[in-house]
Amino acid sequence: MPDKQIDTMKLAKQMSSFHVPGVSIAVINEGKLAWTRGYGLAAADQARPVDELTLFQACSLSKYISATAALCLVQQGHLDLDEPVNVRLTSWQIPGPGGDSVTLRHLLTHHSGLRDPDGMFDPLLEANYPSLTDLLAGRRPGTASPLLAPVEPPGTSFEYSDAGYCIIELLLEDISGESFANLARRLVCSPLGMERSCFSQPLPPDLLGQAARGHDPQGRVVPEDRTTYPFLAAAGLWTTPGELAPVLLELQAGLNGQGRLLSSELSWPRLTSPSSAEVGMGFFLDRAQPAIRIYHYGWGTGFQCAFMFYPLLGKGAVVMTNSNPGQHQERALVGAVMREVARIYSWPGY
Repeated sequence: MPDKQIDTMKLAKQMSSFHVPGVSIAVINEGKLAWTRGYGLAAADQARPVDELTLFQACSLSKYISATAALCLVQQGHLDLDEPVNVRLTSWQIPGPGGDSVTLRHLLTHHSGLRDPDGMFDPLLEANYPSLTDLLAGRRPGTASPLLAPVEPPGTSFEYSDAGYCIIELLLEDISGESFANLARRLVCSPLGMERSCFSQPLPPDLLGQAARGHDPQGRVVPEDRTTYPFLAAAGLWTTPGELAPVLLELQAGLNGQGRLLSSELSWPRLTSPSSAEVGMGFFLDRAQPAIRIYHYGWGTGFQCAFMFYPLLGKGAVVMTNSNPGQHQERALVGAVMREVARIYSWPGY
């Protein structure tokens, strides 16, 4: 039970206003997981309540786990942050001018010079599920996407790129000989107790009954119930706020030299990027605070979510919903919940 209560009547009104059937929340305070709780329904047409165990699509929050997995391989000596990734890629190569200069650091911080081609990441039906190499090479079923290649010199400026995390996924598979889903579980999920979390697209049948269904801006169940993402590192994670919160706490532990996964020598560089003070490795940064705040949003067909965390203060929250209201999260339910938690727990500068 929450140690400091959210006004459930107010939350219920907000959920109705934004047509969000269900929401799950985890709050971090004083450097530990303070509480988790679910509200509403896992599907609008079923009497199945959201609880702490209900799985949600993490969408782009997946990148935080994926970046952590990549940095684990850096710590183990299998990768170098500043080595061109084409040196290690065997199943596909970044083409074009600048392709041979793209490093893992560039990819993790969205400074690779890559720009996602239009249509590359549109929702897919399972029957049209392409391989990752086909996706990167522009061979998406049913459409011809432009060949992926840097459009400006790597390291020059920030350009958010799901494709960059597709390349990270391929890189990790090429050097390990292991599927990305298994690698992420072995390196990150299992050591941190994320036993319910998985990079399974689509979800296996035994987990479908534990997962929320996605809903459109009017609160209706989306076609196929859930989107299938072939790009796991960029958007393929299924998890709960209660399992995602410990990975945020792991960053705090790493910065203090007490991390189970990464040393302080690798944890602190996560807060930097080649040319932007507002981008880290797997998240964004707000330095205009009394303390650094990291954050990331995620949205896709039927789901919307976010995390906020002050790693030097041990304060934060993870919010996941089973609807995408079609608005930026700060103006939708996710933002409203974050503001309420920030008020209750006195987050600085939020």
